[in-house]
Parts: sequence; C-alpha cells; structure tokens
Amino acid sequence: MPDFLKSVPVAKQYTVPPVAVVLLLLLVFILPEPVKLLLTYERDLIGQGQVWRLLTGQWVHWGLGHFVMNVAGVFLLWLLFAEYAQGKRYVFAILGVAMMSNLGMYLFDSQVAYYVGFSGTIYGLFAWGAVQDVRQKAAFGWLLLIGVCAKVAYDMFVGAVSLGGSEVDALAVSAHFYGVLAGGVLGLLQKPVKLA
Repeated sequence: MPDFLKSVPVAKQYTVPPVAVVLLLLLVFILPEPVKLLLTYERDLIGQGQVWRLLTGQWVHWGLGHFVMNVAGVFLLWLLFAEYAQGKRYVFAILGVAMMSNLGMYLFDSQVAYYVGFSGTIYGLFAWGAVQDVRQKAAFGWLLLIGVCAKVAYDMFVGAVSLGGSEVDALAVSAHFYGVLAGGVLGLLQKPVKLA
C-alpha cells in the first residue's frame, strides 16, 4: 500500500460523519421543488418567522454542478480534518457554522434576499479545521487559515471568480465571509482535540 494511503482516515469514527452529511445533502437535493422552496434562505420569510431557513438554506442546491462541488468540499474537509470532526463535535461545528453563516447575512447584509448552497458552511469548516490545526501547532493550519481568509478578502474587495470562470455573486461571498468568521470563532471556542 502506498504511504499516502496509510494516512487516509478510514476508521468508522472518521468516515461516518462526512458520509452522513453527503447523504443529507443528497436527500435535500432530490426533494421535490416545492419542498426545497420551503427550505431556502429567504430574508423576507425569515423576517416573518420562518427561522428554520437560517439553517436549512445551506443544505439546498438547485444545480448538479453546485451540489457536486460542495460534496467534493465535504470530502476534502474529511481528508484534511477528520481527526477533529468526530461525532457530536462535527455535528456542532456543521450546524453552528451553517446557522451563523446565514445569521450573519441576515443581520449584517440586507442585500442578500435569497441564498442556497453549502459553500458558506464549507468555507467555515475550512477555517474551523485550520484553527484546530493551529491549536495543535501544525504549521499547515496557519497556511490554510491565511489562505481561506485571503480568498474571502480577495472576493470581497477585488471580485469573486468561480472555477468555471463565471462570476460568483455577492451573496455567495457574503455567505463565505460569515462562514469563515463563524468557523474561526467555533474553532477557538471548542475544546481542543487530544490527538494520539
């Protein structure tokens, strides 16, 4: 077996959480459109009391490409940070980042009227995992934390460009910014993992 495969986190406690997230994303993706419309982040409806949308909007995807890119992000996070993302800790991080990303948009960016997608959570989990690495004194953590912050800053001040070459709209940049902020804060607040 090649050396790089020996470090892949395949134990059950490492694989079940990201697989569960992907299955939940898939379940929401295949829901009928009227049901998905009940879950999207919509500022006006949240203001009317439909507060569940602060959490569920991050789980909705309309296009297959968007869905696949976010699923790839979940697996990349698994490869990088599986040792920090076990059980309740992972659930708390995902739900906390998703909710705080949308809450940040709701409270501080009134221009975002509508949002769907898991990318705010993905960005936040990259920041969360990088903070975990920094707390473990892993040099790569600083590099990743600086990288994700620089990417969000670039998108905010220069303009965002997606991998496909089309411009990412301001609402995704806002979700990414508040996701990174939420992930960084949660990463600092959670008790550090004791690694073997």
